[in-house]
Amino acid sequence: MSKEILQDIIDSFAPEKFSRFFRDKNRSFSPRQEDVRHYDDENFKGGLKLGEIQFSKTEKLIVCAFQVKQSLSERSGKKAQYEKGKKILKDTQSDAGIVIFYDQNGNFRFSLIYPETIGNRRQWSSFRRFTYFVSREFTNKTFLQRIGDNEFSSIEKIKDAFSVEKVTKEFYLEYRKLFESLVKDLSSNHTFTNEASKNDINTENFAKKLLGQIVFIYFIQKKGWMGVPAGQNWGAGDKNFLINQFKEAITKKSNFFNDYLESLFYGTLNNPRRNSADPSFSKEFNSRIPFLNGGLFEAEYDWKNSFIYLDNNIFKNIFDVFERFNFTVEEESPDDKEIAVDPEMLGKVFENLLPENLRKGTGTYYTPREIVYYMCQESLVNYLDSNSKLGKEKIEKFVKSLREGDNLISDKEAVELDSFLEAIKICDPACGSGAFLVGMLNEIVRLRLLLRVLYPSKLSKKSEYQLKKDTIHNCVYGVDIDPGAIEIAKLRLWLALVVDYEIRDIEPLPNLDYRLMCGNSLLEEFEGIRFYNGDDEKQDLGLFKDTKKQEKIAELKQKVEEYFDIHDDEEKRNKRKEINDIKDWLIKTALEKRRKELASHRKSEEAKLNMFNEESRKKYFENWGTKFLAEAKINEVLRNLHDPRKAKPFFIWKLEFIDVFEDKGGFDVVIANPPYDVYQGHRRGEIDEIRQYPLYEKASGGKLNAYKLFLARSADLQKQNGVLCEIFQNSFLGDSSSSKIRQYFLREQKIIKIDSFPERDDVNLRVFESAKMSVCILISQNKKPPLYDFALSIWRDKYMLSGQKIVLTNQDLFALDPKNVSIPMTSQQEFDILKKLATNPRLNQFASCYEGEINLTFHKKYLTKDKRNAPMIKGAAVQKWFIKEKMSQGEIEYLDKKRYLKDNAGKKSRHHELGRIVMQGITGVDEKNRLKMTLIEEGIFCGNSVNYILIHDGKISQKYLLALLNSRLLNWYFKTLSTNSNVNGCEVDNFPMPIQKNQDLQSIEEVVGSILKVSGSSDYLNSISKQEKVREHEHEINQMVYKLYGLTKEEIETIEKSIS
Repeated sequence: MSKEILQDIIDSFAPEKFSRFFRDKNRSFSPRQEDVRHYDDENFKGGLKLGEIQFSKTEKLIVCAFQVKQSLSERSGKKAQYEKGKKILKDTQSDAGIVIFYDQNGNFRFSLIYPETIGNRRQWSSFRRFTYFVSREFTNKTFLQRIGDNEFSSIEKIKDAFSVEKVTKEFYLEYRKLFESLVKDLSSNHTFTNEASKNDINTENFAKKLLGQIVFIYFIQKKGWMGVPAGQNWGAGDKNFLINQFKEAITKKSNFFNDYLESLFYGTLNNPRRNSADPSFSKEFNSRIPFLNGGLFEAEYDWKNSFIYLDNNIFKNIFDVFERFNFTVEEESPDDKEIAVDPEMLGKVFENLLPENLRKGTGTYYTPREIVYYMCQESLVNYLDSNSKLGKEKIEKFVKSLREGDNLISDKEAVELDSFLEAIKICDPACGSGAFLVGMLNEIVRLRLLLRVLYPSKLSKKSEYQLKKDTIHNCVYGVDIDPGAIEIAKLRLWLALVVDYEIRDIEPLPNLDYRLMCGNSLLEEFEGIRFYNGDDEKQDLGLFKDTKKQEKIAELKQKVEEYFDIHDDEEKRNKRKEINDIKDWLIKTALEKRRKELASHRKSEEAKLNMFNEESRKKYFENWGTKFLAEAKINEVLRNLHDPRKAKPFFIWKLEFIDVFEDKGGFDVVIANPPYDVYQGHRRGEIDEIRQYPLYEKASGGKLNAYKLFLARSADLQKQNGVLCEIFQNSFLGDSSSSKIRQYFLREQKIIKIDSFPERDDVNLRVFESAKMSVCILISQNKKPPLYDFALSIWRDKYMLSGQKIVLTNQDLFALDPKNVSIPMTSQQEFDILKKLATNPRLNQFASCYEGEINLTFHKKYLTKDKRNAPMIKGAAVQKWFIKEKMSQGEIEYLDKKRYLKDNAGKKSRHHELGRIVMQGITGVDEKNRLKMTLIEEGIFCGNSVNYILIHDGKISQKYLLALLNSRLLNWYFKTLSTNSNVNGCEVDNFPMPIQKNQDLQSIEEVVGSILKVSGSSDYLNSISKQEKVREHEHEINQMVYKLYGLTKEEIETIEKSIS
């Protein structure tokens, strides 16, 4: 019934009809029509309260309707409507409201608005709005389905009906099916495979591009640009143009792709038609259709002289899906979203179609809109702060909260800020589908428009469209290894421009080929050819040094600049060739110089060697042969360099973005969500290549993780004082394998702030919905102060509504943990306690922690189930104070001691002869007790899932050490500093250990002896009284340990509160 009521409202609109709809959805709806015209103003009239739903004593929803005085469109008046809804909610103290804004034509915006909550408290300064735009011109299927079918039994259920995420998931699943079906159809279609083979066309990329082209038209037909009748203005076109063309093709029994789409894409949208009386008029479609340029509709094959027959059912299936969704060209802000397919949603879909994500089946770690928005604003705040003298507080207000009419900044300051925003250079070295580039574009333009509102006479009069085009042209740069991702990033930037076309004649789209580029951001070397000599050439910019080169560089910069606005295909090809020729000259000149240096060096080596000696000749060819063989591949390098359709295994930063490095020495802002791949197995070749780069030494430690490599590369791309803002794994804060990259940023850069998001289990709170992963955001500046402080914020949710903040200094961190230099996620009081503990000696001064000597994989041949062999323990058997006879995981195995010792004569192979402290090598991050330790006697071997401690200083005893390690204090210490499930030996070695005193030693050893005796009894696990006895002894030990470390009553209370 609800759907029928909604359809009737759409067909013949009247606001009063909504009372029947809400009554049908929830019998608690009270239809109290009240005049609320006191909310009317210059934009709204006929204010009407339709009623309310009282869900409980504390939960109320209000329903209102307003007529807008101008015709509604998807963009018109949104800000004023949002402000109106917020005011009504504040005034009525309602928990949520549905406000219907409608025009005289029956178009309406159906908006849910509610204040944010922290705990049970509503935040009247922070709201969210979700909106359906409904019109008789659209199918409105998403609105009818979601609002018609969903329950309205609570505010949470209503929020679910407005869920953007559910629409995104549904669209993605359908889109993926279309993509996979299209790839399958193309792969078995001989008319396509013949053309693809002749023109080196990748089938999957063609499928992505074809779907992208159709989606792009779905977006722009919403603006009324397609099929505009002759003589009428842009905007008067057919908003269902594509489906109507398809219906016409079916009626005429034509092939839609060959007879319609090819002509539309390549002969119309990509054809300037300059010789026509009206260049915008298309004879083939008997209407006005814009020339769009930009490359999206550029043919990869000779479409006029080829025949590709794609079955009409392919497009029927595509349109059946697309017609179920609304499309909007506007990318919303995090607190104001329209329930429709927007370019950001398209970005998510396409990132999930990247090959590695298709293989995973779970999707990519697409950065949520809230996080993108936050990171873009923080990047701009810190960029402006480093360049202007306004002060950070004023800049933050300007970027985050300045409104029209505020007089926070002067006219002189406004001019200065505008010039900085105009000149900014931003790069995303792992740009994917362009989320950060679009986010930065929108924020820069928003701020520059605001400055023009505040001081119109002081700043040039530029439209939103012109500011966007200027920003795309001058400010944003991106690189990704996947050509398909680059194409979608371009599409999103084009759509960002399209949304602001409010001019009489539609301009062609700009060419983005030299702003968004394909390549491997991490490597600047191909097949052994290094294009410049690395970090030691930064002073002279490597490749480009002498006068002739400088002339070539100036020419290259000019030609790249010209290419941006070229619209003719032939002219574009010629300009590309000119650009490529200069790049080739620069590369070949540098390589020739290197070849000569190499030849000279070789001759000097020849003089030193006896070339008649076989061993000498062998060594010579090992050293020099490969270097000369590599140069034979130069032409292959250049072919790869210039083919935009191919993924390149390298990227020459200082050549491709030569304007940035020549003019600024690097980027003002580097912003990214880098990949999280671990380099192993099939990527062995890449590992070896990466390890040759001095740049990546700072990213070494443990397995090579892409995020650490990207951090090292990103730091190399920053100009002096440039800002880095990236989101990646939270293990950066404390993991020993991240120690080098962490220490690099603490020493060589100024960390401005870190935002940590430890939550990984709750899908609604964690940052990446598709990944159980804790993450953090690092913001740093490329400057090296000796001592500085920075803020660490630990958030409970991705919306950053609830959390705690601590101020740290780099000096304190080096003192706290000299070896690992971890960044603890604590409160300020807890950090002060950590600093106090750090004044004690470290465990490695008295003892050493090792991994178990038996590798359960490599030493598997020595393992047996025969009990007559030597005992061996695994991690799962080690518990606090005792060894478990039956393990919860794995099985008990024994060691063939004789064979093992015969084959393994290393130092660790004799450690079984000693009594040892043993511990679980892996414990859950969320476990109450991370440290689980006990003693084992001589003659027991340890698997490598066990770590063990041997004492090498007689001043400390095993029982004393065991007491400290099993105490609440050191368990708290470890949990605070650890960010993963491993209990690493280097972390244990770094534990603070107070020097034992004789009176303390005797007391502690006695209590530990009692615990080991009780916990070692055969019935311990079944005896409640014995377990209680151990807990009593543990309490004694905990109090003794607190005293040993000299903690005050208040400090103990802080730790106990943290533990509980």
